[in-house]
Amino acid sequence: MKIIFLDIDGVLALGKIKRKETPWGNIYRFDGKAVKLFNELLEKTGAEIVLSSDWKKQHSLHEMREIFEWNGVIKGPISFTVNSPMYEEAESMEWMAGGRAWEIKEYVERHELKEWIALDDLKLHESGHADFFEGHFVFCGRTFEGVKQTSLQEKAIKLLNGDA
Repeated sequence: MKIIFLDIDGVLALGKIKRKETPWGNIYRFDGKAVKLFNELLEKTGAEIVLSSDWKKQHSLHEMREIFEWNGVIKGPISFTVNSPMYEEAESMEWMAGGRAWEIKEYVERHELKEWIALDDLKLHESGHADFFEGHFVFCGRTFEGVKQTSLQEKAIKLLNGDA
């Protein structure tokens, strides 16, 4: 099974979009172009989504599936990563990246995954786990472009389909 570890803020919900009151609270709407390219990524790889985003702390898996559907994503997450104490106590972006990287690494090892990628705007590849993320990470940057960048979508497809 192919897995995408997905962050939301900075990947699908971009900083230029305002929050909207919804049945799930006051949340960011996902960017339309980012959703379009993400849907194509899902279709071309057949991957499932495991949520590594902070959103997992505010919403149940059922609610996240509803939020994804409401935003036009063709499928919702199948699971969440565990919460790292390191992430919870983070005092910097580097600590946050280290905590999230640990959460993903724990999930990959527990489920013995071979085909996976992480899409994130945190620098997971610079978190002390560089070797682990080699060939499995797409950095979405902090430019509020997320997966709206076709080059990132193409990289993710290649990594998941073994064409990289």
